[in-house]
Amino acid sequence: MVRVRACGALSWPRSCAAGGPGCALARWGCPDTPAYIVDAKYDVLAWNALATYFISDLSTVPESDRNMIRWMFRRAATDPHWGEADTLHFARGTVADLRAAYARYPGDRGIEELVTELLGTSPRFAQMWAAHEVEVRRRIVKRVDHPVAGPLEFECQVLHVPDTDQRMIIYCAAPASPTRAAFRRLADELRYRQHRPVLSERQ
Repeated sequence: MVRVRACGALSWPRSCAAGGPGCALARWGCPDTPAYIVDAKYDVLAWNALATYFISDLSTVPESDRNMIRWMFRRAATDPHWGEADTLHFARGTVADLRAAYARYPGDRGIEELVTELLGTSPRFAQMWAAHEVEVRRRIVKRVDHPVAGPLEFECQVLHVPDTDQRMIIYCAAPASPTRAAFRRLADELRYRQHRPVLSERQ
């Protein structure tokens, strides 16, 4: 079983929210665990280095295309991910969160444009939006065949940042599991690449 303690202490100091999402990630620490922060409509605001193995290096992606809900509902109806119960549960949960944000921030242009776009491009989103479901959060386990790290299994934890409408999404691996070891290998590789000496060519 994947346990929350695998990620270390998941309490959230209120001082983290004051410095913005990037500061929150830095203060939370735990560089051996993929983590990123999203806002009320699931735009990715900040991410740690290990998360780039899963959501790519978003510094190369326009800010207008850093939305997780848009990524999800771009998948074709025949994509095998839609046959997975956890994928459907997560999708319904994000649509329920977006509907809550839509009601909480009437007239917000970004939220309205995202909803209008997805209603016009994704029949699956339109169906979930029309259902007015209130999704109960439950444990979500992801199983990924990663191109670099191989088969991985981890729990997707969501933390709400105090005094904001932001969430930190954390990929938690069980202690002493192969996935935990893979996360550490990836983190070690990142640290090596960041700190290895630059060799100049001999003139």
